[in-house]
Amino acid sequence: MSTFLHLLARSLVHKYDCHFEKLTLIFPNKRAGLFLAAELAKLISKPVWMPEILTITDFIEKHSKLKKVDDLLLLIKLYKAYIGVSGSTESFDDFHYWGTMLLRDFDDIDKNLVDAKALFSNLTALKEIDERFSFLDKEQIEAIKMFWSSFNPEQRSKEQTEFLHVWDKLYPTYQRFHENLLNENLCYEGMGMKYFYEHIEDCQTDGHHIVFAGFNALSVCEQRIFSFFRDKGEATFYWDYDIYYLSDEQHEAGRFIRENLNLFPNELGPEHFNNFRHSDKHIEYISVPSNIGQAKLLPELLKNNINHGTMDSAIVLCDERLLVPVVSSIPEEVGKMNITMGYPVQNTSVAALIYLLMECKKHTKIDNTSETKGQHEGQNEPDAISDRQNKENNKFTNSCNEVFYYYKPLLALLNHKLIKNTCPVEIAQITEDINKNNIVYVSAKKLAFNDLTRSIFVFPNPTQSIPDYLLSILGILSSSDPMIESMESMIPPTIAPIEQELIFTLQKQIRSLKNTLEEERITPDDKLYMQIIRKVLNSLHVPFSGEPLEELQLMGLLETRTLDFKNLIILSANEGNIPKTAQSASFIPYNLRRGFRLPTPDIGLV
Repeated sequence: MSTFLHLLARSLVHKYDCHFEKLTLIFPNKRAGLFLAAELAKLISKPVWMPEILTITDFIEKHSKLKKVDDLLLLIKLYKAYIGVSGSTESFDDFHYWGTMLLRDFDDIDKNLVDAKALFSNLTALKEIDERFSFLDKEQIEAIKMFWSSFNPEQRSKEQTEFLHVWDKLYPTYQRFHENLLNENLCYEGMGMKYFYEHIEDCQTDGHHIVFAGFNALSVCEQRIFSFFRDKGEATFYWDYDIYYLSDEQHEAGRFIRENLNLFPNELGPEHFNNFRHSDKHIEYISVPSNIGQAKLLPELLKNNINHGTMDSAIVLCDERLLVPVVSSIPEEVGKMNITMGYPVQNTSVAALIYLLMECKKHTKIDNTSETKGQHEGQNEPDAISDRQNKENNKFTNSCNEVFYYYKPLLALLNHKLIKNTCPVEIAQITEDINKNNIVYVSAKKLAFNDLTRSIFVFPNPTQSIPDYLLSILGILSSSDPMIESMESMIPPTIAPIEQELIFTLQKQIRSLKNTLEEERITPDDKLYMQIIRKVLNSLHVPFSGEPLEELQLMGLLETRTLDFKNLIILSANEGNIPKTAQSASFIPYNLRRGFRLPTPDIGLV
């Protein structure tokens, strides 16, 4: 059986006779381009110019001249647009959650070229639907009517009234948000794609022929872009599929490929895609009761199934949280391995330290009475702290007021290895004292063992923000803080290289977050800062460096697109992982999504 990328490489060599200097290849991900380059190298015996290889996102950004920016900056700019349109006094803290949801909705609208003005119309007068949307088919109109029929002007619920109050502001917000981003040559992914399509006539490809390869589900915008280059005779298409999925019209997995093949004929004949029937496959199902159990079974599976010295084997993680235990379970004799996913920061000891610092900060209290007040078990538990005290806890102070820490998160923080290694004797003593005397709240004065713990538990600057607080601690741990020079013996003598890399990455991310908010003149309270930092940590990956074409590949499910391997070990192939069942929240109701042909949860399961 020839792999898809081998068939593609062979076809390109045959069609262009190795003259690739005027050829652009576009894939859904970067990994496919690397493997194609390796396939081309096997077929070429002389020096040639390699074709330009891009992802669809890179191709659009290159020609649209708009820069895609991170979600936090987009969210701030969306908040300013909403406040400017609505005149609302809503704080950024309150806007943060539903603004994130609205940003995703705007992305869907643009990727699918939906008329935002029509979508965000208030159509409680149902007769308007027939008059204004005659261009929609009957099924779409019925879906729209089904939603708006519940809005009886005389009997609206409180929730419906509040929904309409915000709904009426969404189109003006969408307009202003777009205008503000365009003025700065910025965009989010869907906006960049729509802008490129609207100006596609101006696209200068410099005579390059474009090859779109390995795509599956296309947004409306992608379909229109593909159609433009197809109609100009400047594009060809290569689809990776199997006839098994196409022969049954009811088979969900073939839904998008059937549409794509009708619109954009495949350059490769169907005789190459009947592998399920004619290729001999050995498939074994192994039931393992836990994630760790799967990781522990890997050495035996690798021993029996991996061909050393070849690049034909892969471990696929349907649940990417398995990365750390899987990496730890790979036996040394495997040799070279490439990890394409990046190391998830949220599962590391450095991230755990950040979580514990923020948790400890949440459960502090300020007291200007004696040190013993509230220290004994049963008195002044966190739930009993007054609203006034909670507000005070969101501010750092160097006043005469005493700072106290609740014992549960405090003990967890003190016993974290990056803290405990700096002063193990003192931490053992304070832990014993807390447990022996049933102390509930511990004075900050008792925790000033060295410069690191003083930085954590004593706040020298009353205006210090959460990012500055975290940066000061990470600076000490990374030995990048000037204070370290005089106290090297107090800092952990050995921090693993990967932890040093993680500390550096977190410093960069937190500093970037702080600078972004300051530049946009947004000052979140400590609670929101903690939420944003937690969200950043949950989504952050530290990329591994190395040769991408090593013999054993470790990757996520989406990264396998267009790639073929002789030996596959697929972990956590459970319901809920294949396909993913978790759906993002949306401000656009289901029936309106159906009516305007926006992606719905059932589409995501195909």
